[in-house]
Amino acid sequence: MNCSFLIFFTPLCRASLLRPAPFELPQGGNAARVEGCSGAIEGACPFFFNLSIYLLDNLLMAPGIPLQDNLIIDKTFQFALSILKFTQLLQEQRHFVLSNQLLRSGTSIGANVREAQNAESKIDFIHKFKIAAKEADETEYWLLLCREISNEDFVASLLAEIKIIQKIITKIVATTKKQL
Repeated sequence: MNCSFLIFFTPLCRASLLRPAPFELPQGGNAARVEGCSGAIEGACPFFFNLSIYLLDNLLMAPGIPLQDNLIIDKTFQFALSILKFTQLLQEQRHFVLSNQLLRSGTSIGANVREAQNAESKIDFIHKFKIAAKEADETEYWLLLCREISNEDFVASLLAEIKIIQKIITKIVATTKKQL
C-alpha cells in the first residue's frame, strides 16, 4: 500500500519531512495517511515511532536531505562538499598548494562544529567554535586568493557562503558566552 507522509519526528530528529514522499509500508504494517501533524503526535502511538525509524533508515538517508535539525551543522557540511568540488577544479588547473590549503581549512570548519556538539562544557563548546571561526577566516583568505587568480563565479558563491557561516559562528559564540 502506498501512502504519502508529512510527519513531525520530534522523538528522533526534531526535523520535519518537508515534502511528502511515496512510501511502501513493510509487510504487516498498518496504513495511515498523516498530513500536517504537530508535536501532539509525539510518543502517542508505537506505529508512528516505528514508522519514524523506518523512514529514517530508508528515506532520510537519501543525499540532499539533512539529517540534523541544526543550521550550522548543515551549512558547514554543504560548504565542505562545495569546497571538495572546487578544490578538484583547482587541482585540474594545477594550483596544488592553494587546493590543499583550501581543502584543509574549508573542511575543518564543519569538523570542528561537529566536535563542538559533544563538548564537555560550555567553555569547551566555545573553544571548539572559536577554532571553527579561525578555520573559516583562513578559508576566506584562500578563497580571496582564488578570486584573484580565477574568474570563477563559484568562488563568489563560496565567499558569500563563508561570510554567512562566519556570522552564524560569531553569534553562537557570543550567545554561549552570555550564558556562562
